[in-house]
Amino acid sequence: MATRSAVRSSLVAVSVLLMTILNLSVQNNVQPVTPVAEIGSSSFTFNCTVNRTDLTANDTVWKHYSEELPQKWYKIVDATLIQLVIPNITESSRGIYECRSRLDNRHLIGGEILEVGYPPDQPTFERCLSDNLGPFTCWWNRGRDPILKTTYNLTYTFNDGTG
Repeated sequence: MATRSAVRSSLVAVSVLLMTILNLSVQNNVQPVTPVAEIGSSSFTFNCTVNRTDLTANDTVWKHYSEELPQKWYKIVDATLIQLVIPNITESSRGIYECRSRLDNRHLIGGEILEVGYPPDQPTFERCLSDNLGPFTCWWNRGRDPILKTTYNLTYTFNDGTG
C-alpha cells in the first residue's frame, strides 16, 4: 500500500508539473479552482468553459488522469459550457481532471486537481504538562483523519490568579 501511495504521489507531482507547464499557454477554463470534495458526497461538479471559435461543448471530453470518463457524467449546459458530474465521491475520486478537445489531438482546454477528504472533527483536549510554568506540552485527540492537510492551533492563556 505504501508503494502504491508513493507511486500515486509521484504521478500527481509529475502531472501537476506538466499541467503547470502546459497551462502557461492555456488559460484554465475549469472551475472551481482548487476544489475539495467530501468523501461520501453524492456528487461533485466541474465546469469547463470552451472559449474557442472552432470548438463547442459537444467537442470536448473529460479525463481523470489519462482515463476518459463516461459521457453519462457529462452535462452540456450550452454551446460553450460543459459540466462533469462525478458521482459518489470516494478516495479514488482524488486527482487531476482535464477538459480536452475531442478534436485536434485532445488539446487541453483546462484542468484542476480535486482533493477529497472529511471535514475535521472538533479536537478533544486531553491534558497539558508544564514544569514550573515554563515550556509545556499538551495532548489532544484530533478525531477521524480528515485525509486533507489540516492545521490545528492551540491558544494558551495564563491566569495569574489576580483577576
